[in-house]
Amino acid sequence: MAGISWIKLSVNIFDDEKIKLIKSMPEGDAIILIWIQLLCLAGKTNDNGAVYIGQHMNYTDEMISTICNQPLNTVRIALKAFEEFEMINLGEDGLISISNWEKHQNIEGMERVKTGNAERQQLYYWRKKLVSIGLDPYQDGFTQDIEELKRIYESKNLTLGLTSSHRPDIDKNRIDKNKNRLDIDKNTNNSHTDDEDFQTQILSAWNSLDKNIPKIQTLNANTQRYNMLKARINEHGLDTVIKAIKSIDNSKFLKGYVSDFRITIDWFIKPNNFIKVLEGNYNDKSDKKLYKNSKNDGYYDDYIAKKRAERFKRAMNEK
Repeated sequence: MAGISWIKLSVNIFDDEKIKLIKSMPEGDAIILIWIQLLCLAGKTNDNGAVYIGQHMNYTDEMISTICNQPLNTVRIALKAFEEFEMINLGEDGLISISNWEKHQNIEGMERVKTGNAERQQLYYWRKKLVSIGLDPYQDGFTQDIEELKRIYESKNLTLGLTSSHRPDIDKNRIDKNKNRLDIDKNTNNSHTDDEDFQTQILSAWNSLDKNIPKIQTLNANTQRYNMLKARINEHGLDTVIKAIKSIDNSKFLKGYVSDFRITIDWFIKPNNFIKVLEGNYNDKSDKKLYKNSKNDGYYDDYIAKKRAERFKRAMNEK
């Protein structure tokens, strides 16, 4: 996720009632400093107020203690206070999200940073692909359009893969032109049927979500929304995408009941956002409350520690 080099901070921050109450607490000044450092971390992450290290790894209180150079107990008191004052939202796996992030920050500017970096990464990726098959995408006059670069690579790569041993012998295998035309028409119709089927399922699943989530009317082919959605389906399968959509109802944060942010289809289909929704990073912490209210007080902490260890292992394997 592309970070930014600044965040907005109101000049009236210390006139805020919540800040005044926090300052009156023991270690109040340290807690305020932790709050500002959390805002800076959210800016570095640049993901609608979420605070995390990587796609599969959230900050623990121990990590925040190290980063903020504050005692662990002070950090824990701070996080509890921020949560009680609804300044942050804690997901069931410990993901920290700053409440009302969109209200106070320049979201449009932040989105431009993310979009610009994502496009540069895709341009670099497809240029590198073309170089690998002997083309020079850096020469003057070569297209800079990402979709066009992708099309050139796929068509060129297909040609290179069709070796002489696999070419059809046209002289020996005469194909009836009418039959061939019928096969092409059949394949085209099947493709349209598949597209209509997945669009119907996606529209039905999305528009069945909480009433607070913006509905979608159409999924037009050859649009960015359509291409991004198809990419997620190709990566994970239609059933998994439907499952991720349905899981949105498990998150008050995504439904817009915690802050000004509420999920949209365009936000959901971005690669990093999709993974986090699929893994339940934004889910309500009902399990946490359940375990805290039970006699088995240590169970939830053990559960979270196990999940963090799993994410850390995945992150290390991806490097």
